[in-house]
Amino acid sequence: MKTKITTILVVLFFLNKLHSQSQISFGSTAPAIDVSNSLSKQPLNLENKFIVLDFWNPECLSCLDDMPHLNELASKYKSNKNLIFLSVTYRKIDDLKNILKVIPFETNIIIDETAKSFKDFGRVLKGDYGASIDYETILIDNKGVIKWIGSLKNLDGQAIDNLLNNKSISAEKSSENSYTATDNTDTPDTNQFLGYINSKYEKVDYLFTLTGVQRAEKSVKKIIYRPDDGIYVSVNQNLKKHISNLTEVSELKIITPQSRLENFNIIYKNRLDKLNTTEELIKNDVKFNLLRTLNLKETLENKTAEVYVLSVADKNKLENAIDNGLPNKVNENKNYFFFNNSNTKYLAGKLSEKFNLIIEDESNLTTNFNFILNKNNIEETAKNLGAYGLQLKKQNKEIQFHVYK
Repeated sequence: MKTKITTILVVLFFLNKLHSQSQISFGSTAPAIDVSNSLSKQPLNLENKFIVLDFWNPECLSCLDDMPHLNELASKYKSNKNLIFLSVTYRKIDDLKNILKVIPFETNIIIDETAKSFKDFGRVLKGDYGASIDYETILIDNKGVIKWIGSLKNLDGQAIDNLLNNKSISAEKSSENSYTATDNTDTPDTNQFLGYINSKYEKVDYLFTLTGVQRAEKSVKKIIYRPDDGIYVSVNQNLKKHISNLTEVSELKIITPQSRLENFNIIYKNRLDKLNTTEELIKNDVKFNLLRTLNLKETLENKTAEVYVLSVADKNKLENAIDNGLPNKVNENKNYFFFNNSNTKYLAGKLSEKFNLIIEDESNLTTNFNFILNKNNIEETAKNLGAYGLQLKKQNKEIQFHVYK
């Protein structure tokens, strides 16, 4: 009998857990929202209020991409005291500091560390919070009834007007939010390419080939770098790009012959001395073979040019941005770059590539940091860097160019 009771209790527990994380629906009563832990200056009272409820987290890039749209709506209805905009996150305030330096919030930020609201509103799709989250926006009327559920980008003033006037709100059209990740994660064709190299050159310990781009390769631009295996492959790149990848020198500071503007492929393999082969040695060896094959020599020439200089302006601000252990990666969405665990040299290189400007890193910093930067124009980026204690200033100065001829 005791076993049966225990079984029933376990079943009831799981049923209750499933119910607590069930999906809400149009016309249903909204769960209570705990707003006690808010970043708002004034206490929030949700009683008899119309609510725009938005779920977000710092790692949700599409959420941040749509934040300017939500800010516009919040500003438009700011004078309406019966309407409250809530942005709920389960991250701690320390995790939000970098975000709030760069991205303004006109809404009331709610800290929901236990993710109770995420679960109560069915935003957790599987497992515990953090496993799979649905970042939809929800409209709730002044009687606590859910009137609309959809993506933030599809929320407009008409829907909010209808909410305030107790009119029906049409369902949104389906949409997809996405972001671009520019990390070194392997894709299926990367593994296929490596498999091709390993099978074709299985018995070869040392290899360097320089070939023209075939018709089938013209739609592909790829760099595969496996220092542990002694493999470096660069597909469909021009000479400047090849050299820049090997030296980490901006393409804008590399001068190559006009006769060498075509794209080509590099395949390199070195298994002669794996124990003593480092990343620097591999890249230097690839560069040596590249220049020798093309019969080119490198000289360094000083020239005056317009550059942007990256330097430290306020060390105290910079301390707040020190890396929190995330993997080395840069993501981007429509409006922002998200640098995780990146040094300033890498930062300067990426910004130089994005804006097609010469950016010199003179910060002398060796620590890795996390940055969130506006990528729409260099002026906004410089302003964001200022919030981290860095300065990006334009000036004319003599710099070193790498000339190949």
